[in-house]
Amino acid sequence: MNKYSLNLAILLAICLLIPELQKAQTNLVANPGFEETTDCNIGYGEVNKAVPWKITGSINSSPDLYHVCAEEDSFYGVPTLGSVGITPYFGEGMSGFVNLYAEEAVYSYLLAPLPTDHDIYLSFAINPTKNYDTEFGTLCYSNTQSMAFSSDLLGIPTLALSSDTLLDNPENWTQLETCYRATGEEKYVFLGNYQRTAREIVYCDNYADINFTYAYVDEVIVAPFDIVPDTVILCAGEVYDLNLDFFNLPISWEDGFMGGERTISESGNFSVLAETANCTLRDNIVVIKIPEQEAIIEITICEEGETTLRTPVPALWDNGSISTSQVVTRPGEYHAELLIDCEEENIDFIFEVVEVNCGIEAFVPDIFSPNSDGIND
Repeated sequence: MNKYSLNLAILLAICLLIPELQKAQTNLVANPGFEETTDCNIGYGEVNKAVPWKITGSINSSPDLYHVCAEEDSFYGVPTLGSVGITPYFGEGMSGFVNLYAEEAVYSYLLAPLPTDHDIYLSFAINPTKNYDTEFGTLCYSNTQSMAFSSDLLGIPTLALSSDTLLDNPENWTQLETCYRATGEEKYVFLGNYQRTAREIVYCDNYADINFTYAYVDEVIVAPFDIVPDTVILCAGEVYDLNLDFFNLPISWEDGFMGGERTISESGNFSVLAETANCTLRDNIVVIKIPEQEAIIEITICEEGETTLRTPVPALWDNGSISTSQVVTRPGEYHAELLIDCEEENIDFIFEVVEVNCGIEAFVPDIFSPNSDGIND
């Protein structure tokens, strides 16, 4: 390896060890609260004005958009008769869906692929409408409003989030949430009735062919629980301060520490948890603490065997290689210069490899006679 190549390799190794910035919550749903609209002249079935949401489903499906920017006397303003006094769960907009009689649904693309190696937080807020039709009483309560994913717009979306109980509280918003593991095929998120038929729960004062449900939906969240770096390197005397928040979920740690504010000063594997109503999200961070001075490490090796020497970060070894490990087959002293600048001093690991006799002598006693005669069995 020439001098240029060595310097380049060292530079790359050091760059890889620069601690990542603390990660923040990231919602991969665009316009999750139906806030952004193309215009405020909102009419019947125009949820598609909340770009990039688009209407899907049968020909008579027309989900509605409600927004504070609508004209003062508009049926689709907030709050008006159109939303029966309901205000958005958060912000200035919300959507409305009919299910059962007509299956209204919308979809939007995800802002990025869902990672398959992290827990995903799914959530949306829902508010079912009261039945004000005392004569016919065709408006029902159900658990049908749900979230689903698909890789294309032609197939049937796969259910990801739904309620196991009847949603019948029109006085308040209910937040549905769950933990999800991605398959890597998710490209679009859907809102509508994707509940499995066997799990549908419906309650109506009166049952008729035109029974339907109507519910308002707001604040759609699809967020990877990836809030800490995978690895952090600390020089002697350094600490790592965290101030974590994830959609206001309670934060705790597997080692018993509570809360998102924490200081880590020692090496270790740390798991941060976020508690939802019915599941736990998990993310992991590995903290590596570099010692203040060179470390002498004794390693044994069997005769004619081999062993692997390891360093916590990439190191420059005696043979000129750069890696975090080195396989050796002979006893002796091996040097590894850690490629990290801690107070302008290079830290060396010195491995003293000692050969030992690993031979195993077998002793087979002859006093046992397992022949079922009751003697020395």
